[in-house]
Amino acid sequence: MDAAFDVRTDSIAIGDPAMGLVHYALAVPAGRYRLEAGALRAGDDSDATAIRLDGPYLFVVDASAEEEFLRWFHRAFDECGYIIPRVVERLEEATAGLGVRVGFYWEEELVGEAREGTYRLDPAKVVKSA
Repeated sequence: MDAAFDVRTDSIAIGDPAMGLVHYALAVPAGRYRLEAGALRAGDDSDATAIRLDGPYLFVVDASAEEEFLRWFHRAFDECGYIIPRVVERLEEATAGLGVRVGFYWEEELVGEAREGTYRLDPAKVVKSA
């Protein structure tokens, strides 16, 4: 699966939708981007931009579409029996409804292990997608 996501404003919402998404301002032009390995770094709960993962996955969406994405996610999550791979299979449905592409990543792709931790995004690892 292509994990690229669209940026149309200057901010993304990222994280586990069940735990709440966190906003990060990006100094990038509108376009399609992806996260590289190492994009998540250890963080702690005292940080206002802490990404808390309760599952070993995260989603990335342009912050302007966060509310609509969360509505879609919770509906799809329920309809898919709380099974994330089934939700991911329906991401094109979210993209069509939101008008922006949503990115999905397994924690292990970005950190090197799946441990459901607390992280910070390294904006230098947000790169233009080919």
